Amino acid sequence: MSMLANQLSFSYGDKNILKNLDFKFSASEIVGIIGPNGAGKSTIIKLLSKVLKPSYGFVSIDGNNISEMSRMDLAKQVAVVAQSAELPESFRVEEIVLMGRSPHIGFFSSEREKDYRIVEEVMQRTDVFKFRTRRIATLSGGERQRVVLARALAQEPKYLLLDEPTNHLDLNYSIDLLRFLKQEAQNGLAVLIILHDLNLASRVCDRILVVEDGQLVGQGKTEEVISELLIKNVFRTDVKIIWDNENKISAIVPSI
Repeated sequence: MSMLANQLSFSYGDKNILKNLDFKFSASEIVGIIGPNGAGKSTIIKLLSKVLKPSYGFVSIDGNNISEMSRMDLAKQVAVVAQSAELPESFRVEEIVLMGRSPHIGFFSSEREKDYRIVEEVMQRTDVFKFRTRRIATLSGGERQRVVLARALAQEPKYLLLDEPTNHLDLNYSIDLLRFLKQEAQNGLAVLIILHDLNLASRVCDRILVVEDGQLVGQGKTEEVISELLIKNVFRTDVKIIWDNENKISAIVPSI
C-alpha cells in the first residue's frame, strides 16, 4: 500500500512551482517534508489530494492514478489536515467530526449507526469526546486542531496529509499531536507531514523529503538525510547536530 508521485510538476502561469518530484510513502510510516518558505511544500499536498492538477507527471494510489478517481472515492482513502482549517463557529464538535463521514454516506443518504460509532471512537482516540457538545467558538487553538484531526480520521483514510499541523500550537499540544500520529502510523496509517521545526521533524519522521526551489534536494531515512551541511545549504543557517547513543538525532542547535 503506497502513494506514489512520479515526475510530479506544477506551474502557475510561467512560474515553475514544482519540478519533477519522485517519491512515495507507505503504510505504517511517517514521512516529513521540510524546506524553506516558498519552496512548494504546501503545493505538494494540494497535488496529492487533487486540489490542484499536475502540469506534468501523476500521483497514484496502489497503482491507480488519482486523476481517474472521483473526489468521493479519493476522500475514502486520503484525508487532509490543512494549515489553517476554517470551522463554522456555531457548530458543535461532534457535528464537525461527523462531517468526516460524508464520503461514506453520500449526498442523498442519512447517517447510520456505524457512522455514529466511528465518530465516537475517533473522538475518544483524539481526546475530544469530553467536549463533544461544545461549540467550536469556545475551543482553544489546540482543541480546534484536534477536532480537525478527528474529522480527518473519521474518513477512515489510508493516507493522512498534514500541512504544518503544529503551527501556532503550544509545545505541549505539538508533542501530543506528534505522539498521536506515531501511534496511528504504528497501527498502519501512512502519514505525510509538513513541519517547520527541524527538531520535531527529526524526532517523529521515519523518512524526510527536502524541498528547495520546487525540487527534491534530498530524501531518505531521517538520520541519513538531515545533516549540518544540508541545513546550511538549504536553510542558510549554521547548526550543530547532537546525536544520541542510538545514532539518532537528539537535537539540532543553531549557532547564534
